Amino acid sequence: MTEKLLDKADRALASVRLLLEADDGDGAANCAYYAMFDAASAALLWAGSTSYA
Repeated sequence: MTEKLLDKADRALASVRLLLEADDGDGAANCAYYAMFDAASAALLWAGSTSYA
């Protein structure tokens, strides 16, 4: 499960780069939020947390 979450975070970061190139700061911020959320969720699961949002 952690690998899937990290893959999602990577895809979101790729979207951030594209949105920034298109001068869409709001969209980039939105995708950056989800990238961080998925990466943090993966870290919690890796560390042994029994649940995540």
